[in-house]
Amino acid sequence: MHSRQQDRTASHLRLIRLLSPVEIVALAALSWGLFFTHLAGRRFYWLARENLELFSMMLLWYVPCLAVRYAARLFSWRRRTARMLYLAYYVILSVFLMGSNLVTALVSLRAAGTSAVAVRLIGRVDLALAAVVVVCLLIAGKRDPRRAWQLTRAELSDLLWGLRLLISLAVVFSVYSNLKAIIPVLRPGLWDGLLYRLDRTLFLGRDPLALLASITSPHFRLLMIRSYYCLFFFLLFGLSGAFVFGTRHDFLKVLLGLQLTYLLGLVGYYLIPSVGPAFYNETWHLFTATSSEELKTGLYQLYCMMCEAPTTTPVDIFQGLAAFPSLHVAIMGLFLYHLWRLEKVLVWLLIIPTVLLTVSTIYLGWHYVVDIPAGLVVTVAAVFLADHLLREKPPA
Repeated sequence: MHSRQQDRTASHLRLIRLLSPVEIVALAALSWGLFFTHLAGRRFYWLARENLELFSMMLLWYVPCLAVRYAARLFSWRRRTARMLYLAYYVILSVFLMGSNLVTALVSLRAAGTSAVAVRLIGRVDLALAAVVVVCLLIAGKRDPRRAWQLTRAELSDLLWGLRLLISLAVVFSVYSNLKAIIPVLRPGLWDGLLYRLDRTLFLGRDPLALLASITSPHFRLLMIRSYYCLFFFLLFGLSGAFVFGTRHDFLKVLLGLQLTYLLGLVGYYLIPSVGPAFYNETWHLFTATSSEELKTGLYQLYCMMCEAPTTTPVDIFQGLAAFPSLHVAIMGLFLYHLWRLEKVLVWLLIIPTVLLTVSTIYLGWHYVVDIPAGLVVTVAAVFLADHLLREKPPA
């Protein structure tokens, strides 16, 4: 009996050793997510379709970067050359997509959004890259079949390993979405009054929200909307490809840091629950000209429904209102930190988009000013924890 228990313990330890820290964090987060959603009297909603859409967006960037690296290895290019190819790909696509977003915001108020154009364009580039990789494989296979086969196996191994990590990230995002939605049930009460007073104290009695809300130009408003919604998701997925050209350890650090950012943000949401200045009684009137998007009104209606009927309110992937801290700022801070170590040129490229993104969080009424430094604190904590968890045994 004793030996059977020892064998079971040994098998569990072997399984844990096979898992990366990213997967272990995902499993731990999932267990807590299931427990707390059950505690709130709800079932855990996996958000399968929405998560698949987010997952496919990650793959749209991750797979092309692997393809570029694979072609570079087939022809024995230096790693620097492969990374420069990726940078050219990212910069050209970024300038086109971000530039069109911002220019249409400044020039034409009726211009359609470019998110659908972005997906179609990136998808076509992916197909073209896949064709190039097949041609490269055929050419390299004729020169040295054995070497081409070994490199193909190694790249497929990296692809499967990366998919495991991205799936773990999708699991953590599901936990984040579910737990954010039930904040009114497990942590009733709002701290918006405190956050608003802190803002005024920081600005020596002046109201920074009123100052920004006084900019009523429709062009500036549209610029802020495009910056908040389009830039963030484009940058989030696009930057993920930059870390393919580092080591596995670097890639683990980025994804583990991203997971921890979401989970630490949840801790902040539960410690200091708030809905944001666009929904707070004392400040909502400031944002009538800047925050009338359907998303905002829909989220507030779902929030009120969750407060009144928590067991029957439907769950949506973007459900839940939480201002403190700003995860937009936290995630951008995390990426910029790692990019400074790997691709400094991208940091300089992203200065203006990052400033626009930060200002838009306040202008649209999603966040108070104090949420910005709080988001940077989350970044620092996530980086520290990721470094600590990966310090002892770096993966090969």
